[in-house]
Amino acid sequence: MLTRFADSMLDLSDLEATSNNLYAKGYAVDGKVVGVPDQATREYVFYWKDIFADFNIEVPTTWDEFIAVANTIKDNSELIPIVMGGKDSWPDYPFNEYMPALEAQDGFIWNTMASMDSPFDADQPYSIAYHKLQNLYDEQVMGIDPLGLGFDQAKVMFAQQEGAMMATGVWAYADIASAAGDNSSNIGAFLLPTRDSKDDDFVTISQADVFLSISENCENADAAKDFINWFYSELWYPAYIQSAGFVPTVEGVEGSYEQLFIDALAAQPDVKIVVYDGGGADFNSIVTETKFDVKVLGQEMMTTGFDLDAKLSELNDIWAKARESLGIQ
Repeated sequence: MLTRFADSMLDLSDLEATSNNLYAKGYAVDGKVVGVPDQATREYVFYWKDIFADFNIEVPTTWDEFIAVANTIKDNSELIPIVMGGKDSWPDYPFNEYMPALEAQDGFIWNTMASMDSPFDADQPYSIAYHKLQNLYDEQVMGIDPLGLGFDQAKVMFAQQEGAMMATGVWAYADIASAAGDNSSNIGAFLLPTRDSKDDDFVTISQADVFLSISENCENADAAKDFINWFYSELWYPAYIQSAGFVPTVEGVEGSYEQLFIDALAAQPDVKIVVYDGGGADFNSIVTETKFDVKVLGQEMMTTGFDLDAKLSELNDIWAKARESLGIQ
């Protein structure tokens, strides 16, 4: 989004709010800070502690363990192991959007791929991540019709313990806990384990979110800049971020987190955080040219008979043609 609108936004590089922000300069477009993020997100897998206890399941710490946990629940109950609101394309983002970056340990993987003609080859992070994902989807651990539920339906089903796990961001917890009512204290969380073995780095995603920007056509630009500086100042931001429970983006400001998130992070004290970037101008030009959509591809992967290798080969072909057509080096 930032790259699409950068040409119509004011440069906020010189703001005090920008200088104190841990993420803003990392999301600059061609050296121009066009948005100052007010929060960062982390992704979790929510789960029911009593269900794990009933099946004597330990929190998984590798990808194979994660699949094994889902299969244990599927084979021994009527529960949906992983509730997925796949009818809406976007809820698969913890898997289909973030997994390539986690596999590569590169939050700027989309920009790396934009510089390549064949980023979907078998030895590349995207292909490796998607084959791991296909193994998960092929186990049918998201119910008999994962594309039949929207995200709001999935949230309610998880809150009513019709599903054992749900992968989404910290931002969704308030709704889930509210729907669960008095049983919300029974909800746990863990970081999605994408590594192959316990000897590998444990990697998770952090993404800046909710950017404050100013249009270049703004008639009150100075007042808008003053507002942004105030928003991130001690007069407002610390109390706001603690009340909201979000991960702060301002240096020196502490967040206030629910215990399940504190426990999830404590379980992986050596976690490696990958700061995610949604892709620069070249990547977004290729996306427009090719109609490449990782979330819709995730929906396709959940259908019976989907041929991942054929799809990756097709993507390589149209990707190279798009780069040539657009003159991207």
